[in-house]
Amino acid sequence: MNRRVPQRQKRFGKATSSQPFNTTQAKSSRNRAISPSKFAGTSAILTTYMSPMYLNSQHLTAVVGHHCPRAYNRFAGYGAAEYYFAMILKIDHGLIRELRLDRPPVNALSAELIAALRHAIVAVPGDGARALVISGSPGRFSGGLDIPSLLQLDRPTMDLVWHDFYGLLQAIAESPIPIATAITGHAPAGGTVLSIFCDWRVMAEGDFRIGLNEVQVGIQMPPLILNALSRLIGPRAAEHMAVGGELITVEQALRIGLIDAIAEPEQVVTRAIGWCDNILSLPPEAMLGTRQVARADLCALFDEKTEVELREAAALWWRAETQNTLRKVVEKLKTKKATS
Repeated sequence: MNRRVPQRQKRFGKATSSQPFNTTQAKSSRNRAISPSKFAGTSAILTTYMSPMYLNSQHLTAVVGHHCPRAYNRFAGYGAAEYYFAMILKIDHGLIRELRLDRPPVNALSAELIAALRHAIVAVPGDGARALVISGSPGRFSGGLDIPSLLQLDRPTMDLVWHDFYGLLQAIAESPIPIATAITGHAPAGGTVLSIFCDWRVMAEGDFRIGLNEVQVGIQMPPLILNALSRLIGPRAAEHMAVGGELITVEQALRIGLIDAIAEPEQVVTRAIGWCDNILSLPPEAMLGTRQVARADLCALFDEKTEVELREAAALWWRAETQNTLRKVVEKLKTKKATS
């Protein structure tokens, strides 16, 4: 039986590009020189991932035009439905694709990175890869939502960001190929959220922290994310972490099941690739069919109620307590930067 796990039409927007785009011109105007020697000793093919924001013109104008007007103007000539930028490195390890977050200094999830990662994940199976690794920079997987930049957005634009973020989580949960997360360092809040929707997680050994600390910065935990966390570590542990906004050590994360393995920092990606190799060595139809059944409860979190939750999450962003707390966080970051 040739079972193929279908991709459903994305509930939070179509995850395909509808217009042609001249990638040669785009790369020449927005690419960075990447030295392959940085990855010496691997057989990876390294390129800069120029990811399109496959958005309609209203969405593009709102997110990109508001947040990055100069970048928007640069690419406006290619059509309003397309915008390319380099925030993700694409590294191919045979049949395994690695998507490495590359938005210094902490890989914070801006509006643009959220949309780019969503598209990149959806595109991987069509490129022929049979498994995916999501990784970050040494010492920092992702710092979570880019609060300073998101606070600059108006309400309609921020609504679209929430729309994209939920779409990103759905793309991970419903991916027809296995996804491993190589947590290369700190992964608070949104960094942890990305990982809990993946199949497998390995984290770098060291003085790093992981967890959902949204409450500490004034953000109420969305039910979808809390339910996904509960599925992974159990209801009581999820309640304890979410309500207290707790960040925990690597060892604690392994003990409660938030991660599946620990590796030396320079071996984190290698371990993730090894897990992918092992699972791909299994009979593919049996493996993928069983995986589909095993993850059905996770995919079921994205049901008809999700649109209602999405609107509630977007509205809660504008609650006075949330805005005040987030702005205090930004001021602390500015002070810390000025004194460092």
